[in-house]
Amino acid sequence: MLTQNRTQKNSGFSMVSALSKNNATTYRYGFQGYEADDEIKGERNSYTTEFRQYDSRLGRWLSIDPVVKEHESPYAAFANNPIWFVDVNGADSSVYSQPYADHVGFGGQTVAQMDSHLDDVFGMMSEAAGGDPDRIMEMWSRGKSGLLDMENPDEYKFGILMKEFQVTSFEKEAAIDDYYGNDVDFEGEISDPFSFGGFIRVDLTLPEQDQVYDILAATQYVTQNACESSQGACAKYVRKGFEAGGITTTGRPGSAADYVDFLPTRGFEQVSPVNYKPVIGDVYILDRGSHSAHGHIAMWNGTEWVSDFHQGESVQIYRANKNVPVTYWRR
Repeated sequence: MLTQNRTQKNSGFSMVSALSKNNATTYRYGFQGYEADDEIKGERNSYTTEFRQYDSRLGRWLSIDPVVKEHESPYAAFANNPIWFVDVNGADSSVYSQPYADHVGFGGQTVAQMDSHLDDVFGMMSEAAGGDPDRIMEMWSRGKSGLLDMENPDEYKFGILMKEFQVTSFEKEAAIDDYYGNDVDFEGEISDPFSFGGFIRVDLTLPEQDQVYDILAATQYVTQNACESSQGACAKYVRKGFEAGGITTTGRPGSAADYVDFLPTRGFEQVSPVNYKPVIGDVYILDRGSHSAHGHIAMWNGTEWVSDFHQGESVQIYRANKNVPVTYWRR
């Protein structure tokens, strides 16, 4: 490859040949734009990326791939084809021919858009794991085994993003199959970080109860739009939060109390009130009665209950009745 007015000849997976070491110390970057770590293993034998280190003599990464592939070694670089594939940050290999990048998948996004989304999601996963590659792999492994601490905000966020990452990766693989004219398998298995009890079946047109739900987007919407006092429209505000998180609300009820029948159709499960502690995204519903013809619904944002107004930690909001039947829901 050309690097700052000199030709760098490579052997193997970018190892610099003995004939091309002139002026090597004047330029810090080499193969695929990676920054060289000459002090570790000698000139242009080791490179640093965002997530891993690359050994050009072996053509292998020195730590396992953050993106797990059953068909490939976790140490493999560029899918063993550095001519066709690139790996811009050490996270995953991609093909960047323009026709390929512009190919539209079954979900309506191009491969390039899915790549960008995967990068964004993995970046947020990295942030939730404190930016430590070993911590990312440890949390990923515990997520697949159902051992993430869902009361820990960072691990809960990691679990949500893990599901979204896997679903998007699956959609991208199907788009790649379609681009190359291979048979597209619309079904596959992914870990479900919400239940951590096994696997769910997914396809490219996910059932409504299995649609990816961005809990942070949902709670953020309700929090930002909530007023200081009740507007008499709790169901509307919370429903818009669901939609901001990616849940379709076709066929939704008009009254807050009737969401007890609607939420299970969108993947929510009822949580026992015994020793209940709310986690981000939880929803509670107050039944209807003389205090209210429609009942009440609200969402927990991590610090308080929010609906059409900021409620604080209070659940029983009606002055006339402080013992209204309540149910708690979680996805």
